[in-house]
Amino acid sequence: MSVDIRLDQTFEKVPQVNLHHIPCKIEANESANISKFFCPKSVKTESKETLSASFRGRPLDGKKITLPDGYIGAVITEKQRPFSEEENRALDVTGKFKVFTKWYLGSQFAGGNSMDKACLTWTSNLASVIHDPVEPKHD
Repeated sequence: MSVDIRLDQTFEKVPQVNLHHIPCKIEANESANISKFFCPKSVKTESKETLSASFRGRPLDGKKITLPDGYIGAVITEKQRPFSEEENRALDVTGKFKVFTKWYLGSQFAGGNSMDKACLTWTSNLASVIHDPVEPKHD
């Protein structure tokens, strides 16, 4: 099996998208008109500005996470899943982002949040190991 990532246009023309990471399971993986049913509010205090919302009656605290310089997030979708594991998979780049909103359930910005750690670990340690060119060793 191979995975082909298709880009029908130059990456500069791929539309910017607003991305939200919500701590719940939704039995769908597609775009949605978020503004119709999810209405975050900016809450200003003396020391900072935070985001507040609720989803299915549960309060959420939000935080914007910006990818480091030199990184751009890509939204990749699969229009048709293959019938078997041996078939090739075709994925399409449908959006890009530089910032996304991470929503936290319970206490505001609970410690040990895995999304923040994953973004930091990926950009500071793993991305260059995977994507940088490798020079062959000569004896």
